[in-house]
Amino acid sequence: MERQYTRLDEARNLIDPIINGIADEGSRRGAYVHLYGVGLLAALLALKRGFSREMAELAEIAGMLHDLLTYVDRAEDTDDHAHKCAVYAREMVLDKLTGFSEEEKAMIYRGVYNHSDKRVKGDPFDELIKDADAAQHSLRNPMEDYFYNNERIQQVIRELVQDEPGKAARKMNKKGTKTLETARLILRRFTLDDAQDMFDNWASDPEVTKFLTWQTHPSVDVTKMVLENWIPQYEDGGYFNWAIVWKETGRTIGNISVVNLNELTDAAEIGYCLSRALWGRGVMTEALKAVMGYLFKEAGFNRVAACHDVRNPASGRVMEKAGMKQEGVLRQAGKNNLGLCDVVWRAALRSDFEAK
Repeated sequence: MERQYTRLDEARNLIDPIINGIADEGSRRGAYVHLYGVGLLAALLALKRGFSREMAELAEIAGMLHDLLTYVDRAEDTDDHAHKCAVYAREMVLDKLTGFSEEEKAMIYRGVYNHSDKRVKGDPFDELIKDADAAQHSLRNPMEDYFYNNERIQQVIRELVQDEPGKAARKMNKKGTKTLETARLILRRFTLDDAQDMFDNWASDPEVTKFLTWQTHPSVDVTKMVLENWIPQYEDGGYFNWAIVWKETGRTIGNISVVNLNELTDAAEIGYCLSRALWGRGVMTEALKAVMGYLFKEAGFNRVAACHDVRNPASGRVMEKAGMKQEGVLRQAGKNNLGLCDVVWRAALRSDFEAK
């Protein structure tokens, strides 16, 4: 039986001639090993994290494209190399693809554009490319110290190979995204019906996304694609991502989630965003307190942390009111839609919570 021509074949038929045209044999070999290795790891991680097969396909293509320009012209690994690679990928490959929607092409482009920002957690699809890139670099030579000293790589490897034999059971309980209720809010899982509210109330507002790591959504179709990424992940008990619903109107007004989870230390990092119409009313503090209580009391976390750009003190006040203590300021340690930034870290321990 003749194998069916796929969308991956269409992408490879555009990428392979570019790689084959690299004059230096070492660079050409390195391009195949790294780009196709990252593509395969990105697809594997996508399926393991509950993404659809279609999304795994997009992740594989983003992995194949993420550093293509770097091998073609041996560009230096500068802060903007990912941005240049994204532009090159769009001109040489994405704009020529016929079997993909514009939204799918935009998602691939964004994955390439953001892949070097490994110090910060972003959109789940973008994280696939970052994690696959980091893991492939380390697996090329597992003897290098970089492999052992990089927490992102360690987490990805643990995710791929599961726990080591004989390892003691962890204290964290993977209870997932459980519905929570406060005086004014309902925190629940997202559904596709939330797309319009999400787009209207915060995802399309550049004032909301100014200090965030993901870009403002240009259309509700992009928002729908994001939700299509998130929803299957609710099957994983280690996935914590709530829609914030305003009881008074029944509308979805924001999002709060665990953006980074460290099972070795039972620690979670929280991220959140809220409709600008409800800023200054204590809404996010109310949501954060509810989530922290759940993570400490029911999910068994020992530490819950969050960070913010020093230029966004309002977010810091939310954390303080929820009971987090400032731990320090890391200079130029983050990158958001305004560029590199100094980052303030705050956290609370379960012992702090139980002492109240």
